Amino acid sequence: MFRLADRANLDYNMCPSLHVAWAVAGVDVFTGNARLIGKVALWSWAAGLILSTLLVHQHYVVDVLAGVTLAMCMTRLLYPRLRDGRLLQYRSNADFGSTGAATQSVDA
Repeated sequence: MFRLADRANLDYNMCPSLHVAWAVAGVDVFTGNARLIGKVALWSWAAGLILSTLLVHQHYVVDVLAGVTLAMCMTRLLYPRLRDGRLLQYRSNADFGSTGAATQSVDA
């Protein structure tokens, strides 16, 4: 995950703030099964990260808002489909088409 984030973090990356987007996306996903204390702790951490990007002048408010929007759209629209297998539907080795050709298989 770090390598992916590092590749996406360009030298002049401003809007949206990927610092904020990665943090909010992670917290949004991980708080789904967390207890109240976990939710409070994780969202407090995300709020601190958001404030720190503003206070050290790494990003502007519009960058932060765009990062939050990006993260929430991705975790609410894309993540459920990935989690449930609706976005990427892999077939087992036993699944053959009518032509006898096997479809792509991925071992978990």
